[in-house]
Amino acid sequence: MTSGLGSVPVSPPSDTPDALSGVLAEVRPLADRFGRAGHRLYLVGGVVRDLMAGLGDAAGPQVDIDLTTDADPAEIERLLTGWADAVWTQGARFGTVGSRFGDRTYEITTHRAEVYVPDSRKPHVVFSTDVTEDLARRDFTVNAMARELPDGALVDPYGGADDLVARRLRTPLDPEVTFSEDPLRMVRAARFVASHELEPDPAVVAAMGAMAERMEIVATERIRAELDRLVVTERPSPGLVLLRSTGLLAYVLAEHATMDDGSWAELVERVDRTPADLVARLAVLLDGVVDAATGLRRLRSSNEQIGAVRAVRRALTVLGDEPGSGAEPGAWPTDAATRRFVAAAAGHTEAALAAVAGERGAPAAVALTAALERLAGEGELDDLGPQLDGAEVMALLGLPAGPQVGEALGFLQELRLAEGRLARSDLEDRLRVWLVSGQPGTSW
Repeated sequence: MTSGLGSVPVSPPSDTPDALSGVLAEVRPLADRFGRAGHRLYLVGGVVRDLMAGLGDAAGPQVDIDLTTDADPAEIERLLTGWADAVWTQGARFGTVGSRFGDRTYEITTHRAEVYVPDSRKPHVVFSTDVTEDLARRDFTVNAMARELPDGALVDPYGGADDLVARRLRTPLDPEVTFSEDPLRMVRAARFVASHELEPDPAVVAAMGAMAERMEIVATERIRAELDRLVVTERPSPGLVLLRSTGLLAYVLAEHATMDDGSWAELVERVDRTPADLVARLAVLLDGVVDAATGLRRLRSSNEQIGAVRAVRRALTVLGDEPGSGAEPGAWPTDAATRRFVAAAAGHTEAALAAVAGERGAPAAVALTAALERLAGEGELDDLGPQLDGAEVMALLGLPAGPQVGEALGFLQELRLAEGRLARSDLEDRLRVWLVSGQPGTSW
């Protein structure tokens, strides 16, 4: 879901019951179940924040429901059993029990006062029976609000509703305390600045700059996950700029931290211009700064993501020169460049097309889209590999299995991309001429 507030006015708490009624009705059976057992249950997290921000899809079916309670994990599991379709307890030692009911995922967490041990990546969790203490240990005031169930009364001890209206990013406790407990919250601050167009409180910015080195204790996988969330916000540049100005970029995208100001400004502008596809945005963000595979391996990205970003970068490389102001209409991209683009993208054509919009601008993306649609309609983008296989090449040319067959296939691959699909007779003639000329094939 797109979570940026944009020009959407933020409603004060008194105006939110209608927006909240649907989710309250949905969780009422669970709230009643906890209530009968003598426990309190609260709706917390992004659903509370975004419903108050007037985002209509904040409680859509794809959104998980987060709740907090004074019940301990064992009691949560007991109360979910018989109600939920499935229950899982992998997070129980941190106080969280997950469940699924119908199409919705629910995560219920015991109130906690969670603190990180200095120089440790492992949180030390202390459970609490006080929702106010639980909210104090959350990252920002706009996320430190709760709705008491079943009726939905607002619990807002740290002024999150006012901050949401004012579009202000503050921490419930002193920022040094909040960030010390989990340093990743400093990167999360950059994400919320971008996604919800919030202005960071000066004390938050100062603490981020002073405590950047605390990021050394944060697991790389958590940093990458937070970067991914930032990158796909509608307009990532405010968050990226905040990371750089506070010195945090050195712990997120180390190679970017040493860029000169002009190059950095141009890069974040290109990222903003790229449609919000994660692979496309990463391909643009890593362009010219670090080899994409190297940077993503350092961030411990999955092999699948690394392969996709590399494919997009290859597609951009083989596309050819951007048309100049004097280019004839339809002169760019050529059919050959378009075929090479699709082949290099290796199944990631949509992401590569989004990256073209970021790197070359919307007109280039429009021109390429037209070329793609035309060639696809002609069947020219189906099966961009060599038109003959190895056995056919050996039979036609009388060759034994060996390197020369591979060279012939390379020649056929290049021919397919450069000239399109050829008639079988023309293909065989070209292949015989190639063999007689002694020209090696191209391993594309």
